[in-house]
Amino acid sequence: AQGLTTDQVAGLTTSQAGSLTTRQISAMTTEQVFALETADVFALKTAQVAALTTTQIQQGLSTDQVASMGTGQVAAMTTAQIAQGLRTRQVQVLTSEQLASIETADVLALKTSQIAALTTQQVSQGLVSDQIVALNSDQARSFTQLQMAALTTQQVAAFETEDLAALKSSQIAALKTHQVAALTTDQVVALTTEQVNNMGTAQAAALTTDQIAVMQTEDVVALRTNHVAALTSDQVRAFVTDHILALTTAQLSALSTSQVNQGLTSDQIAALTTQQ
Repeated sequence: AQGLTTDQVAGLTTSQAGSLTTRQISAMTTEQVFALETADVFALKTAQVAALTTTQIQQGLSTDQVASMGTGQVAAMTTAQIAQGLRTRQVQVLTSEQLASIETADVLALKTSQIAALTTQQVSQGLVSDQIVALNSDQARSFTQLQMAALTTQQVAAFETEDLAALKSSQIAALKTHQVAALTTDQVVALTTEQVNNMGTAQAAALTTDQIAVMQTEDVVALRTNHVAALTSDQVRAFVTDHILALTTAQLSALSTSQVNQGLTSDQIAALTTQQ
């Protein structure tokens, strides 16, 4: 194949392309790789795809060729091919099915620039929960605000607690209310005070009673007065004794008459200190 002209490579049938040996494939120039018809790329065996060098992928494969690959071919790509070979433009043309077929070990090898390049559709429809779990903290921090807002509730719940705690406050603030409500109790416990403090009022109001009950006391203290004022009576009632004792005078003053009368229980009122 090395001696073939680009026109001759373009003229190969799918059967001929599929019969090339892995040694012939890896010896092809980037121009020859680029000359392959998309149908010929799709016809390549998984062993042939795995034989491509990172240079051939990065400089030879066009976005149309990448988009034409089957899920089995994408799954066969090596960690080096995906992390070092694929350019951000090539990553962006992966279909949801192709993206979902990437092995979790290969997802872990993705550069932050590649993750940040994913479209919102790729994020919401392509990334599977196991791939989210496989991400490291740096990769999680590379998600853009638009990508964060595009995550499904299942994907949000799949973030490891250490990865969630590593997210920038702006990423947490980008979550929609239904995504906030989907956080597991372990994830809520992992939230940092900065993340909680930078939540929107609607996000605070979206916290479930189970989520509020497990909040760290320092996170409760981190709630802004507008957060507290936005809580429902049921949410106020979900505060445990340690939460009540930790509330600042400013937070208590932010409670409405309705929140106090309908939300605070007799046990919560009894737990208030004289200073409060």
